[in-house]
Amino acid sequence: MFMKKRRWWLLLTCCVLGSFGCQEMELQHQKVRAWMKDDGKIKALCTTAFVGTLVREVGGGSVDVLELVSGQNDPHSYQLVKGDDEKFRRADIVFSSGLGLEQGTSLARYLSSYNACAVGDSIVRLTHDAIFIGPTVDPHIWMDISLWAQGAQIISERLSNIRPELSEYFQKQATETIKKLMRVHVRIKRMLHEIPLKNRYLVTSHDALQYFCRAYLAGPKERGSGGWKKRCMAPEGFSPESQISTQDLNEVVSYILQHQVEVVFSELGTNQDSLRKVIEVCSEKGRAVVLSEDSLYSDTMGIHMTYEETMKQNAQTLCSVLIQAKK
Repeated sequence: MFMKKRRWWLLLTCCVLGSFGCQEMELQHQKVRAWMKDDGKIKALCTTAFVGTLVREVGGGSVDVLELVSGQNDPHSYQLVKGDDEKFRRADIVFSSGLGLEQGTSLARYLSSYNACAVGDSIVRLTHDAIFIGPTVDPHIWMDISLWAQGAQIISERLSNIRPELSEYFQKQATETIKKLMRVHVRIKRMLHEIPLKNRYLVTSHDALQYFCRAYLAGPKERGSGGWKKRCMAPEGFSPESQISTQDLNEVVSYILQHQVEVVFSELGTNQDSLRKVIEVCSEKGRAVVLSEDSLYSDTMGIHMTYEETMKQNAQTLCSVLIQAKK
């Protein structure tokens, strides 16, 4: 009897999840069909939700935005699927995140062919404030709101090239967007600085929160001195598909032991195997470490959440754990 009930519940769960997945897929198809129609708006194709949100803010009601990499798909490795080429042909303008984020061969080729505006690259040229890990630039620039906000001005200029008669409107939208995002930036910084400085050490799945740590966890003098770099550690590289090596594992474990880290964080949509291995080795060395029940957002935004809400959620997750950390 128990096994029959269990099978029934499994079958019901699969049906519910399958139904939900089909509904989400149909909603996405409807969104694409609506975007493909000629309605007088600028058709902007954006690689990620982070880019799409910024373009939507600046474009307002004059721009119709479609994100290419949707849901929890990994933008690092995304390859074009059936129908994506039609989206590129339909777009009046293409925006990418840039800084090497979109590494999938087919996607990178199309971005180059369609002369996509790489928002991250433009921000770095404007601010000269990129983070490098060795010779490689960290592409996760949206994790510092004060930097990502600067992309609004860049987007305004590109949209104005298409519709010069709306340039004043786009400029106004960009100015308001920057002001709004800077208010969120200050709020998050204040929130995270309530965490004692001795507790502001972050271990996550992969190197996606460097900008976040520099902007929000660093002490007063650490940004200028480079001391902020000690605030974060990850067993994997920029891409969630990176493989952990023995050297990387040992470095993360040493970091945890040195800074008495009690909680490590996974990132939504990433494999947790490397963190579990880190926790296992720490346990063998006598250090009890747990995996946070709440994941952080890095390469993808929360479902039905805005960019600001996604960043606030990260801050709230860290505050709820790290303020209580015992030293």
